[in-house]
Amino acid sequence: QSRKVDISRLRDIRKRLDTGHISTKELEVIAIECVDELVELCSDYIGNTVIQRLFERCSEMTKSIMLEAVAPFLASIGVHKNGTWAAQKIIDTSRLPAQISLICGHIKPYVPALLLDQFGNYVVQCCLGLGPNRNQFIFDAIVDSCWEIAQGRFGARAVRATLESPHVTKRQQKYVAASLVQHALLLATNANGALLLIWLLDTSGIPGRYRVLAPRLLPHLSKLCTHKLASLTVLKLINQRQEPEARVLILDALFFSNSSINNNMLHDQVHGVSLVQKILSSSYIELRERQRIAERVKYILCKLKLQHVQGYKRLMEEINMV
Repeated sequence: QSRKVDISRLRDIRKRLDTGHISTKELEVIAIECVDELVELCSDYIGNTVIQRLFERCSEMTKSIMLEAVAPFLASIGVHKNGTWAAQKIIDTSRLPAQISLICGHIKPYVPALLLDQFGNYVVQCCLGLGPNRNQFIFDAIVDSCWEIAQGRFGARAVRATLESPHVTKRQQKYVAASLVQHALLLATNANGALLLIWLLDTSGIPGRYRVLAPRLLPHLSKLCTHKLASLTVLKLINQRQEPEARVLILDALFFSNSSINNNMLHDQVHGVSLVQKILSSSYIELRERQRIAERVKYILCKLKLQHVQGYKRLMEEINMV
C-alpha cells in the first residue's frame, strides 16, 4: 500500500516550511492530510522534522486531532532514533490539559522501559517540564522499578538527570532517595547503580542521608569493603563531616566490633587493604582516632601473621606514619 504522503511530497513540504512560504491555513490542511500516516511519519528521517513543525505551528484544535492519532504510539516512537525527536517535540508543544493528560496516560505504562532506552529516556525527561502536578507518574515508576532501571546504563543516568532537573521538587527527590536507600546494597555493587548513590551522597544535599544509609550497609560491610565499587561508597560515608555519627558507626564496625569484617578486609590485598590505607590517611578522621585504628590494624596484621608479607609493606608504612 503506497503512502499518501510520499517522500517527494515530504521533501516539498519541508522545503516550504524551511523557507516560511506557507500559510497557517495550508499548514492545517497538510496536518490533516498527514493524520492517517502520522505514526509512520514520526519515525521517518524527513517526516519527523515535518511533524515537529506541524506541532509547533498548527492550532490547538489541529494539534489535538494529530495527538489523538499519535499518542497511543508515543512510547514506540520515542525509542526510535528519528521518532524520539518528534515525540519530544509533541510533548514540548502540548498546552491544553486534555493534550497533557493524553500524553501522560500513554507514556505512563512504559516509563521503566523508556528510561532504559538510549532514545526513550529523553522522552520521559521531556515530561518533567509538565510540572509536579503532572509528572509524578515518572517518580512513581522510578520508585516501583528502582533496581531494574538503576542497573541499566541509560536508566541510571536518566534517573540522575531527572533528579537533577530544575523541574523536580524536593519532595520528589526525597521520595526517590528513600528508594535508593532501600536498594543501597544492590546499587553499591553495580557500576550504573552506584552513580545514583553518588548522587545521593554528593549532590542531593538531603539531610540525614549518611545517617540513614550507614545502618543499611552495616550488615554487609564485610562484602562491601572488598568490592571495588562498594568500598568507595563506604569511604564516602567515612569522608564526610555533615553527619559524624554515620562515620563513627562505620569505623566502629570496620575495626572494633566484628573481627570477621577486619579479617576479611585485611585478607583482601586489592580493595580491602586499599580502603584501610585511605582511612588511615583520611583528613576527616581525627588524629587520635586514626592512631587508635592504626594500632588495631597493626594488632590484627600481627595476629594474622601478615605484617611481613610483601603486599602489606605499604600498609605497614602507613600505620607507622600515623
